[in-house]
Amino acid sequence: MLGKVLFIVLLQLVITTLIVWLICIIEPLRVAFKRVRFPVLIVTAVGTFLIPLIMKCVKAYPADIILLSIFTLLEALILASWAMWVDYHVIVTAFGLTAGITVFLLLFAFISKSDFSGIEPYLYQIFFIAIFFGGMTILNSNWVSIFSAISMSAFCIYLVADLKHLARGKGFEKGGKTEMYALDALKVYMDVIGLYTLIFKCCKKNRSLSPVC
Repeated sequence: MLGKVLFIVLLQLVITTLIVWLICIIEPLRVAFKRVRFPVLIVTAVGTFLIPLIMKCVKAYPADIILLSIFTLLEALILASWAMWVDYHVIVTAFGLTAGITVFLLLFAFISKSDFSGIEPYLYQIFFIAIFFGGMTILNSNWVSIFSAISMSAFCIYLVADLKHLARGKGFEKGGKTEMYALDALKVYMDVIGLYTLIFKCCKKNRSLSPVC
């Protein structure tokens, strides 16, 4: 059940990154987006606040999938509004790292018998992030990398804690209904987007630590 939710979230992440990348890389689209950026931000801010509330009330297919798709689009536009001034390699790198963590959780959900109720997932996440930032620190030792590693580890723990909450909640006791998948995916996607934003900022500030950032 967790694996299916994480698969949906990974698909959302791919779509989000693709939209952001297209807006940043295609010049006519980028110029057009700059002209309407502030009105778009207002609409997206209101939309991202209302859609989760609506999805809790409207639990019917295909309305839930449509709302989830709209929410994904709005999040992509928000990210694009401040990502258009950076190198596209930063966007790709942030996507790769976030997708890696999401895939890691996806594999864990399929392979492990754990229901995210123990300490094992927390340790795996901290270990995964520590290895990456450990390599970055070797290349260029500075406190920003250490702080980023701690922040990302903490965020991963929060993400796993949310998954544990979902595993014990109503969403996983309804026989795998589509509307519950959509609502649970929305909750996890919001966590993943937070992690994506943190990784993006880290890559933007530490381009000298990696040839792709």
